[in-house]
Formats: sequence, C-alpha cells, structure tokens
Amino acid sequence: AIRMEEGQVICDVELTIVQGTKIPKMAAEVQEKIKTAVETMTGLAVKQVNVNIVNMNMEKTAKEA
Repeated sequence: AIRMEEGQVICDVELTIVQGTKIPKMAAEVQEKIKTAVETMTGLAVKQVNVNIVNMNMEKTAKEA
C-alpha cells in the first residue's frame, strides 16, 4: 500500500521469503530499492518503507537442488 502523509510517501510492502534468507539484509535492500525507485519516478520524498514478512517458502532453493 502507498499513502501520503504530510507531503511524503509511506509504502507498506508484504513479502514472502525463501527459507535461509538473511531477513535484515534483504529488508534493508528492499527498502532502499523501493525508496530510490519511488523518488526517481515521482519526485516525491519517501518518508518510510515498511517491509512486512507475511510468509516463508520452505521449499529448497535452486542453489540447494
């Protein structure tokens, strides 16, 4: 979801991750990529990008197969 608050953008993102993912690192990367993309495309300042992990895929990754 995306909303405006005091002239700035707030993004709420829900992700499914793969087992073994380093969550803090992945969340920081997602936050930065979304912030940069939104600011570049819209010219609006991004106040927050909230990353919520809603599910974990327990299947083996391609590397493990």
